[in-house]
Amino acid sequence: MRPVAIRARGFRSFADLDITLPDGCTAVVGANGAGKSSLIAAVELALFGPEGRSLEPYATEGGDGELLVEVEVDHAGESYRVRRQWSARGRGKSTLDLEERHLDEEQGYDWEPLTEATAADTQRGIEAILGLSRETFRGSAYLAQGDGAVFTDAKPADRKRLLADALGLSLWEHALTHVGVDRRTMQQTVTRLDGRVALLGEQAGDTLEAEIQTKTLALELGVCEEDLADAAAAVTAHEVVLRAEQLARQQWETRVQAHRHAQQLASAQRQLGVQAQVARERLDGERTQMRSLERLEDERRGLAVVVEEKRTAARAAVLAAETIERYEAEADQLTRRLVEQQTELGRVDGKLEALTRPGTVCDRCGQEMDQAAKSSARASRDDERVKVHDVIVQTQTAIVAAHTAAAQVEIPPPVDGLADEEQRLAELASATANLAAAQARIAELEQTARLLDDDGYKTDLGRLEREAKQAQDAVDDLGPPDPDAQRRITAHLTEARADHARITGERDRLRVLQAQAEAALRQHERTAADLEQTRDQRATAAADLDQLTTLERAFGRDGVPAWIVEQQAIPAVEAEANRILAELGGAVSRVELRTERDLKGGGTREALDIVCLTDAGARDYGTFSGGERCRVDVALRLGLARLLAGRRGAEIRWLALDEPEALDEQGMQALAGVLRGLVQDGVVDSVLLASHIPALREAFDATLLVSRNGAGSTVEAT
Repeated sequence: MRPVAIRARGFRSFADLDITLPDGCTAVVGANGAGKSSLIAAVELALFGPEGRSLEPYATEGGDGELLVEVEVDHAGESYRVRRQWSARGRGKSTLDLEERHLDEEQGYDWEPLTEATAADTQRGIEAILGLSRETFRGSAYLAQGDGAVFTDAKPADRKRLLADALGLSLWEHALTHVGVDRRTMQQTVTRLDGRVALLGEQAGDTLEAEIQTKTLALELGVCEEDLADAAAAVTAHEVVLRAEQLARQQWETRVQAHRHAQQLASAQRQLGVQAQVARERLDGERTQMRSLERLEDERRGLAVVVEEKRTAARAAVLAAETIERYEAEADQLTRRLVEQQTELGRVDGKLEALTRPGTVCDRCGQEMDQAAKSSARASRDDERVKVHDVIVQTQTAIVAAHTAAAQVEIPPPVDGLADEEQRLAELASATANLAAAQARIAELEQTARLLDDDGYKTDLGRLEREAKQAQDAVDDLGPPDPDAQRRITAHLTEARADHARITGERDRLRVLQAQAEAALRQHERTAADLEQTRDQRATAAADLDQLTTLERAFGRDGVPAWIVEQQAIPAVEAEANRILAELGGAVSRVELRTERDLKGGGTREALDIVCLTDAGARDYGTFSGGERCRVDVALRLGLARLLAGRRGAEIRWLALDEPEALDEQGMQALAGVLRGLVQDGVVDSVLLASHIPALREAFDATLLVSRNGAGSTVEAT
């Protein structure tokens, strides 16, 4: 991981910052308070966010309330860009964006968003890509101002944790956790399989005994099947005998029925002859009665003609009377109208006479009428009188016409005896109402009487009497059946069926037992197979448990992580720190990281103590001066940085130091040489050293001069 560019807006003293970080060793110089620490801290803020809850404290005091911090990072052959923004608008809003640079064949290089749904998820993505947490970053790659002794002043347990984080040993802890869960799960599986093996062993039982029982039941079932076949044959034989007896009885009953039927047919034929004789005897009387009815019918038809004529004449007389009455009523109505018109004529004459008198008053206005008005009114009244007179003349003419029409109506002579004749006609109609029925009865009697003269009737009668005689002979020849035979046969059949049912029940019982025995045998066989399979599973699980137990020991505190720390990490850090101490000079010639501490009561306990060695022997770290402690701090931190630089996943190729405490100008020059050596040896690609010492400009490859004026801080590359 190596930051290559920093951009910021409204960040602390920087109103606008846009700088590309050089390769190699770069000195960040400037006066105290110019903003050197802020320049380096921008990288940590962009990658890991604020140490508090908000970005607001990092915004420029008195600025526009907007903050942007962006860093571009090269890591593992890829380029990433992390950008944090904050706005004071509303309640204040913070955003975090992560982008990866990729090559588009048409548009060239472009940034592809990797931002997750939440800022927390995006932060986890950043740390997963870089393989770093804030604590590991500050414990190795970034020595912030006042943070140089973060490793040496830490408790032994915290030192081990920092060292473990720097080495990425958390992976082993995660692996140990998962292996422990898997081992406990596998232990439970083995215990469960042990119980299942014991249970299946009890359930397996004696398979041979189940096989013998199954075969025995099969033999018993075979014997029962033979007995059942014999019983079924006996039932069938009795059913055949019973059926034969039933057929014989049905045959006798059929012949008896045929005899009865033949007798009934012969009796019916003879009854037809009797009916024909009776019909012939009744025929003359019916014919005499029908002739009387026919004479009455002739009389009824003649009388009906006379009655109809008289009814027509009576209707004509009624119509003439109604016509005369209508004309008379019309004349009366016209007479009343004539009287009304004559009265109206008198009223008009009275008005005409009044017009000749002086002082006549107008009907409309109530004023006395002059001669002209009287002349006009008289002319109007004359017209009215003429119209009324014409209506009177027309009415008189209509009255004369009505009387004339009434006088011209002819009144037919009165009809005599109509009521008596209508009564006689009704009596005749009642008497002849049964004529059709009498005719039908005579036709039926004639048809029936003709049967006596039909030769076919006599022939059929002889045939039917012969058939009745033959049927009687057949009944006599067969004779009646034995009434007890069917009862005896039925009793034998019932007994045979009971035996058959009993044997069927026994067979069904044996079949159930056989099915149960076969099921038990199959269960024994399945249980045996399951037992064998479970034993195999238990053996496999036991082998897996042994392997997981071995892995748990290997991943544990005394396993591979401890070996890495003690056999690789600590020797590597000690070697690099001692090499750097030799270059920095000073009283401490070398340091040792000891993982065990002697106890007063004897024995040892786990630790990670720092022992400083001088020409006079070992001394406690806290007894040295600030400059000597600073040299030890820097040496150990650079040793950690070199160790972390090669760790797979993190691969830190950048180192930043902010104002190492208590180093004089000579010490800073020596430190500059050490840092140049780290770059030359390929341990890191770039180094930033922030200091207020101007002489570092000559010691490093490049210089970033940080200045501050009334408008804020600026950076100039020289």
